[in-house]
Amino acid sequence: MIDEKPDAVVSAEECYRREDYVEAVRWYRVAADQGHFRSQYELGSMYADGRGVQQSNVNAYMWLKLSNRQALSPQPHRPYRRLFDESGETMDRLDISKVIEAHDRIAAGLTPDQLAEGQRLALEWDAAHPPD
Repeated sequence: MIDEKPDAVVSAEECYRREDYVEAVRWYRVAADQGHFRSQYELGSMYADGRGVQQSNVNAYMWLKLSNRQALSPQPHRPYRRLFDESGETMDRLDISKVIEAHDRIAAGLTPDQLAEGQRLALEWDAAHPPD
């Protein structure tokens, strides 16, 4: 289990605090592509709200689906098993429920075609990012 935040997450959080959302998205994407599920959650939230990216519930769903799956998995996709809050402390199960709620909320608002597109994007991500 890795106990330190990846550098990309630290950079993303700094950009987010400065309200440089475009740059925060860039850094969260780096960490998300490494399988960091908190970053996947943050990207999903940013797509849902249109912060730093064009608002897209399909892309929000894709990232939240990836995050949700990892939050519930006993064997995460990558070694970044812990969720961190802003102080670097691990988050508890209530915070994991936040990931699940966000995923379910976005999924409930999608049409069947949008849901299928989000699922397809998540499968493409999986194919492009096989576990080590």
